[in-house]
This record gives sequence, structure tokens and C-alpha cells, in this order.
Amino acid sequence: MSLHRANFLALVPPPGRLTVDIGCDDERVTPDLRAAGHRLVGVESAPSQVALEDGAADLAVAFMSLTDVEDLPAVARELGRVVAPGGRLVAAVVHPLSTAGAFQEDGRFRIDTYFDRRHLILEDYSRALEPAGFLFERFREIYDEEHENWSRVPPFLDFTAVRA
Repeated sequence: MSLHRANFLALVPPPGRLTVDIGCDDERVTPDLRAAGHRLVGVESAPSQVALEDGAADLAVAFMSLTDVEDLPAVARELGRVVAPGGRLVAAVVHPLSTAGAFQEDGRFRIDTYFDRRHLILEDYSRALEPAGFLFERFREIYDEEHENWSRVPPFLDFTAVRA
């Protein structure tokens, strides 16, 4: 199991009524969730394509899928609809810092601009999820001590948010 996947799964709460797996097509964490006893509904493209009752799920997981959605606010609204109050979202994304720059030949990391709109920044997740009723709970910056570059700049960001 990869270091990142293991760190992500450590944030996932125990199984409840229903878990929505956003972006499950590659099945990176789906088998682990099933093995832990989660009753899953998988959504590959848009959550609105799955007919779920309001508040039907107590957990939504998005392992490396929110980074690639075309309309993050729409996905967040739909997650806010299907996740019951008190339920959670556990997500893993490409760390916004790691997409804002690149490692140079001398090993230094150079940031061109963090606020370049070619990639999502932390505020984008906040502006999408907060109106949908999610409050951020935990952040984990994932880094790899074994890798020279990624021990200094985190490639991934995992977070949990609770549905108010």
C-alpha cells in the first residue's frame, strides 16, 4: 500500500449507513473501503448522476478526484445534498503548492505564482465546500521522507470536512 493511500485511509471514519466514493473508477481506495465494511455507492463522473435521497450518506470519500472536476462548486453542492448533517467528506488532492512551481536543476523548488488560475488552490476548495455546508476539520500534508524532493514540498493534501 502506498504511503499516501495509507495516510488517507487513516482519516476515513468507520463504516456507517452509506459511503459515496467520488471518482471510484480507478478503484485506488474502493477495495480498502469495502474490506473495512463500507456500504458503497460509486460515482465516476458527477454525483448528480446518482439518484440518492437528500442526506442518504454519512460519508463521502474523494481520493485524488476533486482536483480534476470541471465544476467543483456543483460537485460540492451535490455532496452537501447527499451527505447528512454530521456526516463527513474525506478528500485527497494534489497539494496546491506542488502545482504552483517546479524543482529546478539545483534541487530548489521555485514557485512561479501560487495564485495562477491554471490549478486549484486551497481557497477554491474552501469557497466550494463552505456554501455546501461543509466545515473543514483536519488537514494533512503528505510528504515522502524517502524521496529527496517530496520530503521538502508536499505533493498531496488530505482533509476532512464535516457537514454542518
